Amino acid sequence: VWFETWHYVLTHVDPAVDPVRVARAAIHAAYARAVDNELEDARQLLVQAETLMPAEHPLWSHLRGVRSFTLVIESKYREALIAAEEAVEVASRRGTLRDQSQAYEFLAHPAILPLLGEKGRRTMQEWVTDAETAGDDRILIDASLAFSSDVWTRGLVDDDVLRRSEEAIRKAGEYGWTHDEAKQRVLLGWAQFLIGRWTEAETHLRRAREVVEAHGGRFYGIGWLFLLPYAEANLAMGSGRLTEARGILDDALTKLRFHAPIWLNHDLARCLVMLGDVAAARTAMERSLVARDKFRCIVCGCQANGVAAEFYATLGEADPAERLIADAEATASEIGHVTTRIRVRRARARLALREGTAREAVEAAREAVELGQELPVVQPLEHGQSQLLLGHAHRAAGDSQRAAAAWREAHRSFSGLGAPWY
Repeated sequence: VWFETWHYVLTHVDPAVDPVRVARAAIHAAYARAVDNELEDARQLLVQAETLMPAEHPLWSHLRGVRSFTLVIESKYREALIAAEEAVEVASRRGTLRDQSQAYEFLAHPAILPLLGEKGRRTMQEWVTDAETAGDDRILIDASLAFSSDVWTRGLVDDDVLRRSEEAIRKAGEYGWTHDEAKQRVLLGWAQFLIGRWTEAETHLRRAREVVEAHGGRFYGIGWLFLLPYAEANLAMGSGRLTEARGILDDALTKLRFHAPIWLNHDLARCLVMLGDVAAARTAMERSLVARDKFRCIVCGCQANGVAAEFYATLGEADPAERLIADAEATASEIGHVTTRIRVRRARARLALREGTAREAVEAAREAVELGQELPVVQPLEHGQSQLLLGHAHRAAGDSQRAAAAWREAHRSFSGLGAPWY
């Protein structure tokens, strides 16, 4: 229906009389075709729009934004990033606040924004500031969501993210914008999980689930909401409810597509290992890596490679672990994904323990602990896992005193979370 609406304009308005209107219709129609994965149609419509627009028209920003989205669908992420940055630049020079926000939304796509690292975070902060200055709550909520996306894409949580998320939830509730509320609650719930506030995390995730179910599941799997079952499953795993976590992940895998199976499968693999089903865990991890290769998403690949590296290192499989370690470290260093760099060091420590090189294991595990301490807010589950492994490494090196100290610190982290399966 969306495409047909704009296609009607294309076929009923004379481009000689109103070329900009036809160009706008072509751009919107291109976006609709890209959403439907009809990429050749989308490209042709964008070419048509290019031939109709005046050189300095602000609509060029939207064209570049839609081109960026089309390139994302094609898994051409760096090219998509360039197009999105061009969209923001054009909108900033020629467009209104609404044009600029539309361009920022394309740049904020989670598959490309993290490629800018800290620059991406500063850019989203500029968007938030612009919206606040203009007093536009609609744009402010969108900008706040994009600013908070570091929680998912780079695993980073700080006080600004928490504050922005809480304020966006409050405003979305006031206006009755339930979809926005659900998306922001999922991100905030995940953030609270990462920093160990599991009661608050459960509250936000439950409310997001209520909103999704109240709309008959219509929101399920749209944008950030794919993260909902992922976060719910991790909360269940951390609390020792492994069978429940497996059920959540299995159910989500029957409903969600695109990049979601990368994340859902690699954490299903982690869950299955803890349940003792190693064969099924291998199958799930293989599915995750197949999906990773299909979409070639730099951000999803970074996350998957780090999780998989530690997974195979735990199983004592050095060859796949070493390959994944190299890929994960390269990408994580580029985009600033600290938790992946932590997993890489734990993977190295596990391999060193298997090989009997205790000193190397101690060094790698210590680096994992130190990286965790550099996070804006300590993430106790990651901290506990690194300390637990550091204790094993010290024991292998014959240092029982340091081993006991590391294990006490791990126990403190886990008991504070209520993580009994550790």
